[in-house]
Parts: sequence; structure tokens; C-alpha cells
Amino acid sequence: PTVTAAPTETPAPAEQEPENSVEYAIKISTSYGDLYYPDQWEDYIKTEQTREGNILVVSFSAEIKGRTFRMFDARIGDNDAIGTLTGPDGKTRNVGFASYETENAEGLSADEQNRLNAMSEDINFVIDHLQ
Repeated sequence: PTVTAAPTETPAPAEQEPENSVEYAIKISTSYGDLYYPDQWEDYIKTEQTREGNILVVSFSAEIKGRTFRMFDARIGDNDAIGTLTGPDGKTRNVGFASYETENAEGLSADEQNRLNAMSEDINFVIDHLQ
């Protein structure tokens, strides 16, 4: 007689999706705490930190075909806050964001334009991972 095993139930997926985890992110360290950006763009992302008075501006740009496209800024210490960031000193600071238009990136292929758009949309990843 042939015996067939009953099908086993697949376990429910974990609550947190791995691609949204900080484990799969680039850490951008600042004096006011860490920001996180998806590591799938590691070869294309460029960040720069500058000061505007009491505000620390972390600029996120995409480097594609040897060109730099400024996408958005995280403005730590800004009054126009979307979230907060707690630094190593235990202080919580407001974080605001400014985004820049990247639509007309002449000379980029459709794939490169899509990559630039996707990277720009990952401003939401940075916001969702404020700590």
C-alpha cells in the first residue's frame, strides 16, 4: 500500500518584511543620530552633510552616468518636522525634508530614469526609519 504524507502548512510570513528592515540599509551617521537608506542603491547613492545655522542638512543625491542628481534633503533640527531623530546625546531633534524635481534628467535611458525615480521615492524609507 502507498502512503502519502499530508501536506504541511506553510508558516505565516514574519510581520516585518526583510527589504524594509534596517538590516538591509545603508547607515548614514550624523552627529545627531543615524539615518537609513535602502542598500540596493549603494552603488548610486551619494550623501553630503552641511550646516545651515542650527540645522544639519543631509543631502541625498543619485550618481548615474557620471552625473549627480539631487533628490532630497533630511533637515535635522528643522522646525518643519515630519519626524524626529534621537542622537547619541539622548536629545530628540525634529527632522524635516525637502525634495527636488528629478523628472527631466535628459540623456538617461528609461531604466536609468526609473532608477532615479525609485531612489527619489525612497525618501519614504528614510522617514519610516527615523529613530
